[in-house]
Amino acid sequence: MALVVSNKTSQKEQKVDAAFKGIKEALAQHLESVDKSHKFFKAGLDDDFANYLSAFVENHLAVVSDTFDTHMEAIGKILETGIIQFFVDNKTVIDRVYKTNEAGNFLHYFIILKKDSLKNRRNFFEFLNEYDKEKLSQRFPILFDFISVRRAKSIRIVKEIALTDEKTPQKS
Repeated sequence: MALVVSNKTSQKEQKVDAAFKGIKEALAQHLESVDKSHKFFKAGLDDDFANYLSAFVENHLAVVSDTFDTHMEAIGKILETGIIQFFVDNKTVIDRVYKTNEAGNFLHYFIILKKDSLKNRRNFFEFLNEYDKEKLSQRFPILFDFISVRRAKSIRIVKEIALTDEKTPQKS
């Protein structure tokens, strides 16, 4: 019996590989930017990064606080991207999804299911149960509310979430 190694890569492996490539590319760009900024600084010119380092040297606590806020905002955006992908992955049971707030770390979505049933809600409950086990859930609470089309007219909607997967071509 021979051992056969498949050349097929799983979707997960492809995503992890793409993440590695993206990180490498981003780091290479940042390294180039740091090198360029350092050359400017040596020539007596300041850019944003040199100004950042200067501010850090002068008052590192304020800079750390600002950096923390920036990173928290970025984490929130990454989390929201993951939530939207979850909605896209479950679009077969979803009619519409609305985000209801833009401020703060609280992520609130109203979901209109094509057929509102416990079976169709199960994946959403499982997602929230798994998420609640993570430390991130304390900083970025997520709430899914299931509503009817009729009730959707009475809520304050910030934006409707597009349930299209950008990786697959859309039918015209």
